[in-house]
Amino acid sequence: MGGTSEEEIEDIMDDVQAQYKNVLGKVDKSGVGVYVVASTLGALEALITFLNVEQKVPICGVSIGQVYKKQVMFASTMLEKKPEYAVILAFNVDIDPEAREIAEQMGVRIFEAEIIYNLFDDFASYMKERVEEKRADVKDQVVFPVKLKIFEDKVFRARDPLIMGVKVVAGTLRKNTPLVAMKFEKTRKGNVAAPFPIGVVGSIENEGKDVDIADQGDEVAIKVLPEGLSVMPMYQRHFDHSHHLYSKVTRGSIDALKENYREETIKHITLLKLMKQFFNII
Repeated sequence: MGGTSEEEIEDIMDDVQAQYKNVLGKVDKSGVGVYVVASTLGALEALITFLNVEQKVPICGVSIGQVYKKQVMFASTMLEKKPEYAVILAFNVDIDPEAREIAEQMGVRIFEAEIIYNLFDDFASYMKERVEEKRADVKDQVVFPVKLKIFEDKVFRARDPLIMGVKVVAGTLRKNTPLVAMKFEKTRKGNVAAPFPIGVVGSIENEGKDVDIADQGDEVAIKVLPEGLSVMPMYQRHFDHSHHLYSKVTRGSIDALKENYREETIKHITLLKLMKQFFNII
């Protein structure tokens, strides 16, 4: 049996170079992302697919072989840009002792495993925890977009607190959502939105049960508390069933929503765009 010819070796090298070039093409050009180290090119490709497709996580750098100090230093640049990405995923490779020590000192997290699916699971759990932590940090800033229709025959209390039946026309309604009655004033340039604050959602009841969230199409009873309002809102005096209710959004609340609830933002982007016009948000 003859050995591998020089031509065959060159073909193999060309294939490997093409594969590696393809892998490098998956590295985020912005320089933001996690760092990936694997024992083989095939494993590197599998990790990249997992991160890009399943986790929607960008990659800032890749290498094959042992994890050294330079990879840790590279990953540490994420500490100021995006701390949750100050991570190295190391599959079936050794970690240089100096690199491990520096990583611990700097706060770079190294995930290592000899079974690739264990690495997938560990990192997925880590990202889920980080998402929950970030959401907890901004829970008082995030306001989800919602549009409500008041049922004229289901206004049970006209003031302090307002208790009424509503239908979720668009978006999602959540407890603690600040609401406004969307009124319009006639001007020379046409009707201009004049949102009137009516309070904060204190509770939501759906078919006799207290719930935290009501989705589009749901018909629920809500209690609205006049927290922090200078004018005590009264049904029929300040607003009525002809006015739709909207959550009160700000530039800050929209930014917090986009950063931490990407899917919700995309799902309700049309409603958000409309509300930005109503609240004159650029």
